[in-house]
Amino acid sequence: MAVLEQLNAEDLALISYHVWWPSPSDPFYNANREENEARVDFYPEHSGEKVWYVPRLFFDGVGDDDAYDMDDPWELWVALLEQRSQQEIPLEMTLGFDLDGSDERVQAHITSSEEISSPDVVIQFVLTESEIEYEASNGLLLHDHVMRKMYPDGNGQPFSIQEGQSLDISRNFTLDPEWIPEHCGFVVFVQDTSTFEVIQATKSRIFTAVSILDLDLLDTGGDGDSNFEMGEMVDVTFSVRNYGPLATGVSATLTSDDPDISILTSDVQLEDIPLNSTVDNATAPLVLQVSQNVEVHYTHLTVTVRANGGQASSREVIEILIGKPDILIVNDDHSPSALPWGYNAEKFYTMALYDRGETYHVWNTPSDGTPAADLLTAYDIVIWFTGVSDPTIKPEEEAVLTAYLDAGGNLLISGQDIASDLQGSSFLRDYLRAEFVADSSNDVWLDPVPDDPIAGQLNLLSIVSGDYGAANQNSPDEIVPLEDAYPVLTYRGSDRTAALRYIDNYKIVYFAIGFEAIVEFHNIARSFDLRADVLQRIFGWFQTQVQMGDVNCDGTLDVFDLVRIANIILGIYGPTPTRQRLADVNQDGTIDLQDVMTLVNVILET
Repeated sequence: MAVLEQLNAEDLALISYHVWWPSPSDPFYNANREENEARVDFYPEHSGEKVWYVPRLFFDGVGDDDAYDMDDPWELWVALLEQRSQQEIPLEMTLGFDLDGSDERVQAHITSSEEISSPDVVIQFVLTESEIEYEASNGLLLHDHVMRKMYPDGNGQPFSIQEGQSLDISRNFTLDPEWIPEHCGFVVFVQDTSTFEVIQATKSRIFTAVSILDLDLLDTGGDGDSNFEMGEMVDVTFSVRNYGPLATGVSATLTSDDPDISILTSDVQLEDIPLNSTVDNATAPLVLQVSQNVEVHYTHLTVTVRANGGQASSREVIEILIGKPDILIVNDDHSPSALPWGYNAEKFYTMALYDRGETYHVWNTPSDGTPAADLLTAYDIVIWFTGVSDPTIKPEEEAVLTAYLDAGGNLLISGQDIASDLQGSSFLRDYLRAEFVADSSNDVWLDPVPDDPIAGQLNLLSIVSGDYGAANQNSPDEIVPLEDAYPVLTYRGSDRTAALRYIDNYKIVYFAIGFEAIVEFHNIARSFDLRADVLQRIFGWFQTQVQMGDVNCDGTLDVFDLVRIANIILGIYGPTPTRQRLADVNQDGTIDLQDVMTLVNVILET
């Protein structure tokens, strides 16, 4: 139901009928077996479309017949709703309530632009309850639009109307003491029982019920990047939806108990909101300001909306990050994972960081475009992942990443097909320090390189589990580390590289697979902690200082460094500026035999 409401909540009147499978103990089924079973029986009796799986959806009586065989029925649902939205509807319906007398009464006011006289047409009044907390056998914790009672019964009442006529049809109803009145409402619909078409429907909560929607924050008094940094003023905007009778005297309040947050505009009055209507405060935002001296941290804001003298209210608490973090995540995944039915690779990075208490900003290239180079250089660490995008790194992104690395940045870059896409390029060769070997390595097992500062002491890894990893890898790359780059992960039982690290004036860790997919094979349940642990190791490696004389940057002073210095002296090896600096062991400005002798003494002493 929650997924369907993403399509267009205002145009959908939803009813959830519960059944006796897969769990005969479903309390919502058992609370009203007769009318739940009446709706289950209705469709197979009349259409042959037996309700034999759940969830089974009927859009205005039209079943989602092919959904059972689909991994992703979203497009089917969108198509069915689009098809129904094109229909010309002869009925207009509104609901009202009389709650002041001895009997509670719901009334439908119906006007028709054409005659409806078929004996097969009925009108149904359905009382529903939402926001019910209950852990069902399928793991669902919150239940909305649950059918509680149908009036007069599960079969409905015959309905007819003349062209141009208006009718008022009412029903008395009773709210069970176990139901929460503010969460109850009615759906009224007119249906042709011979064709199953729902001709028209309407909905309303019984009591005025306001809800905060589309809460958004924007630093219009800052740099406009939707990150809330030192001294910036932030506009808080939202919509308020009324699901019940007229909401009057609507007001909204913004509060925070954080001393680094100053509320500049704390209250706003909104216009009255009719049934099933929405207003917003776009022209009168609530405003806050972040302290100039704030240290980066998460904090909470509370927006409260009240109506009808406080009889109706809604409260939204949101967590935001204020201040400037050290880490930027660039989500460069242009695959369908960005869509509501796709797999979101980003969460495997954000969860790992959040669990370790790290703060971060996120930049989404699908919506925000390529980030500017000066944006990246404002962060100590950049995590750039491509998910399962095709293509991966585009030319303009190469330029931005090159500028960031030239400025001495720390980069974790991850994604299958990056090497495949960039093979032969100077960026792959000179910056990622890799050579492409093969696409689709056909191996899902990864060996951590023993004694590696990042992967050492880890257990056997895999990239196949869908329970604790993204399981999105269908063409992981095989690469070869070039000179002075070192493997971090290899494909099992081989020296074929899946991830490497490299130091120059910058530091880089390059996963030729999706970091989001790695899991610990022998303890899959620990995989969320595993990714957080690996990130911490990477960040720790980013902070390490390369000691003088470690010309090949492998973390050890040894004979290989002596050979490298000798080759520089002999002109056999042309070092990068960083390696030239490291080769000048005695720091006299010249690389010569004195540097060799100084390094020999250091090695002998250690």
